Amino acid sequence: MTEPKVWTGPFVWILLGVGALVGTALALRFFALRSSITRTFRSAPQAPLAEEEVARLFAWAKQGLRLYIGTWVACGGVGAAVGARLLPPGVLAATALVGVGVLLWHQFSGKCPRCAFQLGLEPRGFGVPLSCPRCRVVLNPRSPLAALVRALGVANEGGAQRPVD
Repeated sequence: MTEPKVWTGPFVWILLGVGALVGTALALRFFALRSSITRTFRSAPQAPLAEEEVARLFAWAKQGLRLYIGTWVACGGVGAAVGARLLPPGVLAATALVGVGVLLWHQFSGKCPRCAFQLGLEPRGFGVPLSCPRCRVVLNPRSPLAALVRALGVANEGGAQRPVD
């Protein structure tokens, strides 16, 4: 009887690392879609955010993108080292878990400056969402969509606001 072939090449470890990151991204997307279903709309118009609040939100989004790229690079480097038999396989799993943990911590650390709603639940990728789903304040005034909303007067000063998203 022959023994079954065991896959231990570098490709397998890199594939496992990519699978872990993709699985985490899909889980985050699922929770983000769940939160977008439970949005509430407020009728009171909101004053625009101060420039330092907007700058803080953009710095948070930029840091998240850097952490994501850093996690990919770290898992790829460790995966290559595991494939070359320079490191034990458990190091790749530990690197992926630490990277995903840091990404999750950062994702849920961003909050709306007005109502402290966790922006990490929003399905938008790495950018700043156009508006807060709870208090409807415009979080991304630099967006072309925000300029269009202002030009069309959708979020007008009198009466109820209509959904912007």
